[in-house]
Amino acid sequence: MLSKAQSVLSKIKLFPAPTAKDESFEGYRRAQALAFECARAISAEVKPGWSEKRTADLMDTWLRDNGVKTFFHTSFAWFGNRTSFTGFKHYLNFLPDKNNILKENEAVILDTAPIFEGFAADIGYSYFVGERPEEYVKAKNILAEFRKEIPKLFQSEKSTGEIWADVDATIRSEGFRNCHKDYPLGALGHRLHEHSFENFPALLKPFSLHTYVKMLSRGLLPEVLGPFHQGEKTGLWAIEPHFGNDQFGIKFEEILIVEKEKAYWLDDNVPHNQVGKQ
Repeated sequence: MLSKAQSVLSKIKLFPAPTAKDESFEGYRRAQALAFECARAISAEVKPGWSEKRTADLMDTWLRDNGVKTFFHTSFAWFGNRTSFTGFKHYLNFLPDKNNILKENEAVILDTAPIFEGFAADIGYSYFVGERPEEYVKAKNILAEFRKEIPKLFQSEKSTGEIWADVDATIRSEGFRNCHKDYPLGALGHRLHEHSFENFPALLKPFSLHTYVKMLSRGLLPEVLGPFHQGEKTGLWAIEPHFGNDQFGIKFEEILIVEKEKAYWLDDNVPHNQVGKQ
Protein backbone atom coordinates (compact mmCIF):
# COMPACT_ATOMS: atom_id res chain seq x y z
CA MET A 1 0.00 0.00 0.00
CA LEU A 2 1.28 3.47 -0.85
CA SER A 3 2.11 5.72 2.06
CA LYS A 4 0.40 9.10 2.28
CA ALA A 5 3.64 10.82 1.19
CA GLN A 6 4.02 8.52 -1.83
CA SER A 7 0.41 9.15 -2.80
CA VAL A 8 0.94 12.92 -2.67
CA LEU A 9 4.17 12.70 -4.72
CA SER A 10 2.45 10.65 -7.40
CA LYS A 11 -0.17 13.38 -7.90
CA ILE A 12 2.16 16.40 -8.12
CA LYS A 13 2.53 16.97 -11.88
CA LEU A 14 3.27 20.34 -13.45
CA PHE A 15 3.96 18.75 -16.84
CA PRO A 16 2.76 15.49 -18.39
CA ALA A 17 5.30 12.79 -19.17
CA PRO A 18 6.32 13.00 -22.84
CA THR A 19 5.39 10.15 -25.12
CA ALA A 20 8.02 8.27 -27.08
CA LYS A 21 6.91 9.72 -30.41
CA ASP A 22 7.68 13.22 -29.12
CA GLU A 23 11.32 12.40 -28.42
CA SER A 24 14.31 12.85 -30.66
CA PHE A 25 15.80 9.37 -30.62
CA GLU A 26 18.96 10.33 -32.47
CA GLY A 27 19.88 12.89 -29.82
CA TYR A 28 19.49 10.30 -27.08
CA ARG A 29 21.44 7.79 -29.13
CA ARG A 30 24.40 10.18 -29.42
CA ALA A 31 24.31 10.93 -25.70
CA GLN A 32 24.18 7.25 -24.77
CA ALA A 33 26.95 6.32 -27.21
CA LEU A 34 29.19 9.03 -25.76
CA ALA A 35 28.55 7.80 -22.21
CA PHE A 36 29.44 4.20 -23.14
CA GLU A 37 32.52 5.41 -25.02
CA CYS A 38 33.59 7.16 -21.82
CA ALA A 39 33.08 4.02 -19.72
CA ARG A 40 35.08 1.89 -22.13
CA ALA A 41 37.89 4.44 -22.39
CA ILE A 42 38.24 4.81 -18.63
CA SER A 43 37.97 1.05 -18.01
CA ALA A 44 41.03 0.65 -20.24
CA GLU A 45 42.96 3.05 -18.00
CA VAL A 46 41.86 1.91 -14.55
CA LYS A 47 44.36 -0.33 -12.78
CA PRO A 48 44.69 -1.90 -9.33
CA GLY A 49 45.67 0.89 -6.97
CA TRP A 50 43.14 3.39 -8.32
CA SER A 51 40.38 4.66 -6.05
CA GLU A 52 36.70 4.88 -6.92
CA LYS A 53 36.83 8.67 -6.62
CA ARG A 54 39.82 9.02 -8.94
CA THR A 55 38.03 6.86 -11.48
CA ALA A 56 34.71 8.74 -11.28
CA ASP A 57 36.46 12.13 -11.47
CA LEU A 58 38.34 11.02 -14.57
CA MET A 59 35.06 9.94 -16.19
CA ASP A 60 33.59 13.39 -15.56
CA THR A 61 36.72 15.04 -16.96
CA TRP A 62 36.64 12.83 -20.08
CA LEU A 63 33.00 13.72 -20.70
CA ARG A 64 33.61 17.46 -20.26
CA ASP A 65 36.58 17.23 -22.62
CA ASN A 66 34.22 15.66 -25.16
CA GLY A 67 31.51 18.30 -25.10
CA VAL A 68 29.43 17.57 -21.99
CA LYS A 69 28.52 20.70 -20.05
CA THR A 70 26.29 19.28 -17.34
CA PHE A 71 24.95 15.99 -16.02
CA PHE A 72 21.78 14.16 -15.09
CA HIS A 73 24.14 12.81 -12.46
CA THR A 74 27.91 12.87 -12.24
CA SER A 75 29.83 9.62 -12.50
CA PHE A 76 29.86 6.75 -10.03
CA ALA A 77 32.51 4.04 -9.74
CA TRP A 78 32.21 1.05 -7.42
CA PHE A 79 34.82 -1.66 -6.82
CA GLY A 80 34.76 -5.07 -5.14
CA ASN A 81 31.86 -5.84 -2.84
CA ARG A 82 30.76 -2.21 -3.04
CA THR A 83 29.44 -3.12 -6.51
CA SER A 84 26.64 -4.97 -4.68
CA PHE A 85 26.17 -2.18 -2.09
CA THR A 86 27.34 -4.54 0.66
CA GLY A 87 27.27 -2.69 3.98
CA PHE A 88 25.61 0.43 2.54
CA LYS A 89 23.49 2.12 5.21
CA HIS A 90 22.86 5.65 3.94
CA TYR A 91 22.98 7.81 0.82
CA LEU A 92 26.61 8.89 1.24
CA ASN A 93 27.73 5.26 0.93
CA PHE A 94 26.78 5.37 -2.76
CA LEU A 95 29.25 8.15 -3.55
CA PRO A 96 32.63 7.15 -5.03
CA ASP A 97 34.97 6.40 -2.13
CA LYS A 98 38.51 7.81 -2.14
CA ASN A 99 39.53 5.05 0.27
CA ASN A 100 38.18 2.09 -1.71
CA ILE A 101 41.10 0.96 -3.85
CA LEU A 102 40.78 -1.44 -6.77
CA LYS A 103 42.49 -4.80 -6.30
CA GLU A 104 43.16 -7.72 -8.62
CA ASN A 105 40.23 -10.11 -9.13
CA GLU A 106 37.49 -7.61 -8.32
CA ALA A 107 34.28 -6.48 -9.98
CA VAL A 108 33.91 -2.93 -11.28
CA ILE A 109 30.78 -0.93 -12.10
CA LEU A 110 30.98 2.43 -13.87
CA ASP A 111 27.80 4.50 -14.04
CA THR A 112 27.45 7.92 -15.59
CA ALA A 113 24.65 10.16 -16.87
CA PRO A 114 25.74 13.08 -19.05
CA ILE A 115 23.49 15.62 -20.70
CA PHE A 116 24.86 16.02 -24.23
CA GLU A 117 23.47 18.51 -26.73
CA GLY A 118 20.36 18.78 -24.56
CA PHE A 119 19.71 15.03 -24.25
CA ALA A 120 20.22 12.98 -21.10
CA ALA A 121 21.64 9.48 -21.05
CA ASP A 122 22.30 7.17 -18.11
CA ILE A 123 24.48 4.09 -18.53
CA GLY A 124 25.92 1.30 -16.41
CA TYR A 125 29.00 -0.69 -17.43
CA SER A 126 30.17 -3.79 -15.51
CA TYR A 127 33.36 -5.76 -15.89
CA PHE A 128 35.81 -7.83 -13.86
CA VAL A 129 39.52 -7.25 -13.28
CA GLY A 130 41.30 -10.60 -13.42
CA GLU A 131 39.86 -14.07 -13.84
CA ARG A 132 36.07 -14.04 -13.53
CA PRO A 133 34.63 -16.48 -10.99
CA GLU A 134 31.93 -18.90 -12.07
CA GLU A 135 29.23 -16.98 -10.21
CA TYR A 136 30.13 -13.78 -12.06
CA VAL A 137 29.84 -15.57 -15.41
CA LYS A 138 26.44 -16.91 -14.31
CA ALA A 139 25.33 -13.38 -13.36
CA LYS A 140 26.51 -12.00 -16.70
CA ASN A 141 24.40 -14.60 -18.50
CA ILE A 142 21.36 -13.62 -16.42
CA LEU A 143 21.91 -9.99 -17.43
CA ALA A 144 21.94 -11.04 -21.09
CA GLU A 145 18.57 -12.76 -20.57
CA PHE A 146 17.17 -9.67 -18.86
CA ARG A 147 18.10 -7.64 -21.92
CA LYS A 148 16.03 -10.00 -24.07
CA GLU A 149 13.08 -10.29 -21.70
CA ILE A 150 12.58 -6.75 -20.40
CA PRO A 151 11.17 -5.34 -23.69
CA LYS A 152 8.74 -8.29 -23.78
CA LEU A 153 7.59 -7.48 -20.25
CA PHE A 154 6.90 -3.87 -21.25
CA GLN A 155 4.95 -5.06 -24.30
CA SER A 156 2.81 -7.32 -22.13
CA GLU A 157 -0.29 -6.41 -20.15
CA LYS A 158 1.75 -6.33 -16.95
CA SER A 159 1.84 -3.14 -14.94
CA THR A 160 5.18 -1.53 -14.18
CA GLY A 161 4.90 -2.75 -10.60
CA GLU A 162 4.42 -6.30 -11.87
CA ILE A 163 7.46 -5.90 -14.14
CA TRP A 164 9.52 -4.83 -11.13
CA ALA A 165 8.27 -7.86 -9.18
CA ASP A 166 9.06 -10.27 -12.06
CA VAL A 167 12.66 -9.04 -12.31
CA ASP A 168 13.02 -9.22 -8.53
CA ALA A 169 11.66 -12.78 -8.44
CA THR A 170 14.07 -13.92 -11.17
CA ILE A 171 17.04 -12.43 -9.31
CA ARG A 172 16.09 -14.16 -6.07
CA SER A 173 15.33 -17.48 -7.76
CA GLU A 174 18.86 -17.50 -9.18
CA GLY A 175 20.33 -17.07 -5.70
CA PHE A 176 21.34 -13.41 -5.96
CA ARG A 177 20.36 -10.29 -4.05
CA ASN A 178 18.39 -7.51 -5.72
CA CYS A 179 20.65 -4.44 -5.53
CA HIS A 180 18.53 -1.95 -7.46
CA LYS A 181 15.96 -2.10 -4.64
CA ASP A 182 18.55 -0.19 -2.59
CA TYR A 183 18.43 2.78 -4.98
CA PRO A 184 16.12 5.65 -4.03
CA LEU A 185 12.52 4.38 -4.39
CA GLY A 186 13.86 0.93 -5.36
CA ALA A 187 14.44 2.09 -8.93
CA LEU A 188 14.69 -0.54 -11.66
CA GLY A 189 14.69 2.48 -13.96
CA HIS A 190 13.67 6.09 -14.42
CA ARG A 191 12.44 8.32 -17.20
CA LEU A 192 14.72 10.52 -19.31
CA HIS A 193 13.91 13.90 -20.81
CA GLU A 194 15.37 16.61 -22.97
CA HIS A 195 17.03 19.46 -21.08
CA SER A 196 16.56 22.96 -22.50
CA PHE A 197 19.04 24.71 -20.19
CA GLU A 198 22.14 22.66 -20.86
CA ASN A 199 24.40 25.70 -20.38
CA PHE A 200 22.95 26.47 -16.95
CA PRO A 201 25.30 25.26 -14.17
CA ALA A 202 24.27 21.96 -12.60
CA LEU A 203 24.89 23.40 -9.09
CA LEU A 204 24.20 20.16 -7.23
CA LYS A 205 26.06 16.82 -7.12
CA PRO A 206 25.78 14.00 -7.89
CA PHE A 207 22.24 14.68 -9.22
CA SER A 208 22.04 18.06 -10.90
CA LEU A 209 19.45 20.77 -10.37
CA HIS A 210 18.23 19.93 -13.90
CA THR A 211 17.34 16.43 -12.70
CA TYR A 212 15.35 17.57 -9.69
CA VAL A 213 13.42 20.13 -11.75
CA LYS A 214 12.53 17.60 -14.45
CA MET A 215 11.55 14.77 -12.11
CA LEU A 216 9.74 16.73 -9.41
CA SER A 217 7.82 18.89 -11.89
CA ARG A 218 6.31 15.75 -13.41
CA GLY A 219 5.58 14.02 -10.13
CA LEU A 220 8.31 11.90 -8.63
CA LEU A 221 6.65 8.47 -8.60
CA PRO A 222 5.69 8.45 -12.30
CA GLU A 223 9.33 9.20 -13.08
CA VAL A 224 10.85 6.30 -11.10
CA LEU A 225 10.14 2.65 -11.91
CA GLY A 226 10.02 1.20 -8.42
CA PRO A 227 7.74 -1.41 -6.85
CA PHE A 228 5.06 1.25 -6.28
CA HIS A 229 5.28 2.98 -9.66
CA GLN A 230 2.14 4.75 -10.82
CA GLY A 231 1.86 6.08 -14.34
CA GLU A 232 2.11 5.22 -18.01
CA LYS A 233 4.62 2.71 -19.31
CA THR A 234 5.17 4.68 -22.53
CA GLY A 235 8.17 6.96 -22.86
CA LEU A 236 11.93 6.73 -22.61
CA TRP A 237 13.34 4.80 -19.67
CA ALA A 238 16.86 4.26 -18.40
CA ILE A 239 16.55 0.64 -17.25
CA GLU A 240 19.12 -0.75 -14.77
CA PRO A 241 18.72 -4.30 -13.45
CA HIS A 242 21.38 -4.66 -10.73
CA PHE A 243 22.03 -7.70 -8.55
CA GLY A 244 24.84 -9.59 -6.85
CA ASN A 245 26.06 -11.26 -3.68
CA ASP A 246 28.43 -10.37 -0.84
CA GLN A 247 31.44 -10.47 -3.18
CA PHE A 248 30.27 -8.61 -6.29
CA GLY A 249 27.45 -6.84 -8.07
CA ILE A 250 26.69 -6.55 -11.77
CA LYS A 251 24.35 -4.39 -13.84
CA PHE A 252 23.72 -2.76 -17.16
CA GLU A 253 21.87 0.46 -17.80
CA GLU A 254 20.62 1.73 -21.13
CA ILE A 255 17.66 3.45 -22.76
CA LEU A 256 14.45 1.54 -23.48
CA ILE A 257 11.81 3.05 -25.77
CA VAL A 258 8.26 2.08 -24.83
CA GLU A 259 5.46 2.81 -27.28
CA LYS A 260 1.81 1.80 -27.14
CA GLU A 261 2.29 -1.57 -28.81
CA LYS A 262 6.01 -2.25 -28.66
CA ALA A 263 9.14 -1.75 -26.58
CA TYR A 264 12.73 -1.89 -27.80
CA TRP A 265 16.21 -0.80 -26.84
CA LEU A 266 17.34 2.49 -28.32
CA ASP A 267 20.57 1.00 -29.67
CA ASP A 268 21.87 -2.57 -29.89
CA ASN A 269 25.44 -1.34 -30.28
CA VAL A 270 26.13 -1.29 -26.53
CA PRO A 271 29.05 -3.00 -24.77
CA HIS A 272 27.02 -5.57 -22.81
CA ASN A 273 25.41 -6.72 -26.06
CA GLN A 274 28.80 -7.41 -27.64
CA VAL A 275 31.51 -9.99 -27.11
CA GLY A 276 34.25 -8.32 -25.08
CA LYS A 277 36.04 -7.82 -21.79
CA GLN A 278 32.85 -7.92 -19.75
